[in-house]
Amino acid sequence: MLDADCGAGRMLPHLAARGVRVEGVDLSPEMVRRARPDHPGFPVEVASVTDLPQENGRFDGVFAWYSLIHIGDDDLPVALAELVRVLRPGGHLLLAFQTGAGSREVGEGFRKRGMRSSSSAITAPWTPCRRCSRTWG
Repeated sequence: MLDADCGAGRMLPHLAARGVRVEGVDLSPEMVRRARPDHPGFPVEVASVTDLPQENGRFDGVFAWYSLIHIGDDDLPVALAELVRVLRPGGHLLLAFQTGAGSREVGEGFRKRGMRSSSSAITAPWTPCRRCSRTWG
């Protein structure tokens, strides 16, 4: 299984404890640097979900747990196509998103770092997961 945008890798051992062989990718070299010593039993590399280095059909599953909320609307179809590309035929894609519309307040710690939170519905033209491989494949 691929943990797409795995961050510091906190979900890697959780998935492995359920019998899944898992590896991770994250766009941030700092997150990968943190994940490797914290979770040394798992391969983790720097990569973008819009340009994954893995070969076609490599994974039985792809786990994108709130990672696509960081992808811009224009890049979302590209990211979804990449996630589907690395899935084997009949594989499973698990996505998590935030829902809602309008702005949401973020915590003081995030504001000090210049971050703002805005949540809006995903408007990219994609179909439900069970049909992703036909739509994006």
